[in-house]
Amino acid sequence: MGEPAVKSPVSYDEYLRRLEASDERLEYVDGEIFAMAGGTPEHSYVGARVTTLLGVALRGGPCRTFSSDLRVRVHGSTILPDATVICGRREAAEDDPHAVTNPTVIVEVLSPSTALWDREGKFALVQQIPSLQHYLLVSPEKRTVEHFPTRRRRLALHPGLRRHPRRPRRHPRHADAQLRV
Repeated sequence: MGEPAVKSPVSYDEYLRRLEASDERLEYVDGEIFAMAGGTPEHSYVGARVTTLLGVALRGGPCRTFSSDLRVRVHGSTILPDATVICGRREAAEDDPHAVTNPTVIVEVLSPSTALWDREGKFALVQQIPSLQHYLLVSPEKRTVEHFPTRRRRLALHPGLRRHPRRPRRHPRHADAQLRV
């Protein structure tokens, strides 16, 4: 994550106004607005592929897959994951009916400009979400998927993704449903 697009603290209402008027994807963290860099064609392809494959793998069950347009609200911040899975009823944020508070899975497609934020800052933030069970980092460059389980409960994705909660596991070449990056 780079420098904030707006440096002084702003209210969430102001963030929503700027988001509505902007063509950019904007995240809101600790009162600051961050413009998310436009993705490369490869980043866009991998994000779309992940969303599609998760949707196919979870079809017919209680879980639904959402694209990068879905806002996730967590403790005063709002993020825009590349893909989100919600199991059960979708719960809207009190202050934003278009943001959710109960993701089960969050997926980020790494890019050089946001990889550190996704690995550290965003990871610390999403661990505060009670419903979150899985945080996945997909690297198109390295062709890996890193899986960070966050809760004891498991979503049936791929048997190889089950690991100790404190240790990430790299999955070269593919993850669930033969994801090719």
